Amino acid sequence: MWIVLFVFGGVIGLYLFLLHFLPRYLSPEAVRRPLQWTHWGSGALVLVTVLISSSSWDLSIRYPTLFSFVIVGSGFIAGLRVKLALIFGKGRLLAHWQSLLTSLLIPVLFVWAIFHQRDIEYWDADVSVEVTKHTDPSSGSLTTWVTLYQSQGILFEQHIGYLHATKANLYDHDHTNEDFNNKEWWHTVRHVTVEADSLRGVVQHPEGDYPFVVSKHWNPSS
Repeated sequence: MWIVLFVFGGVIGLYLFLLHFLPRYLSPEAVRRPLQWTHWGSGALVLVTVLISSSSWDLSIRYPTLFSFVIVGSGFIAGLRVKLALIFGKGRLLAHWQSLLTSLLIPVLFVWAIFHQRDIEYWDADVSVEVTKHTDPSSGSLTTWVTLYQSQGILFEQHIGYLHATKANLYDHDHTNEDFNNKEWWHTVRHVTVEADSLRGVVQHPEGDYPFVVSKHWNPSS
């Protein structure tokens, strides 16, 4: 517990130190426009991302750690604009509070990013595959969930469903679902293609192609 508090305190201290130290070596006129556009752009990005991810579109942020850095960076730039007297009036007050609240938000962002990291075993520009194992406390039985996500734009991804072998594929490969449930097996997968409308796809593996279906609820007999 004390180590965690020490790390959080160190990160917040570094944030405030750089905010106080860096403006001494920056020329206000040289950085006026870059800081302004970066501040506006990062602030708009944060606002739009939060609104979209909290909507009913079933979209989640694909890169929680990167998004956390954007939030902290936006607050840091806001503080630089205030320190260099590059913003005035109500904008200055808002930038001051943004900078201050960002420093207090760092531990929250850290915990949020950690808890939003998933067991992603395969990832490309279009899809990602998460393999998680759950043990029933009452029966002790182990269940493996192979979850497929499809990217939506650059920042978001959508939960498509649970991936499992087709009947035909089970006939040809007796242990296909066992392969899918093996995390290490996914590390050698070449490519995954999926049709979101038909909820069918193919895993391209050095051992061959593995057709699969995607269901919203786990149902190996589908």
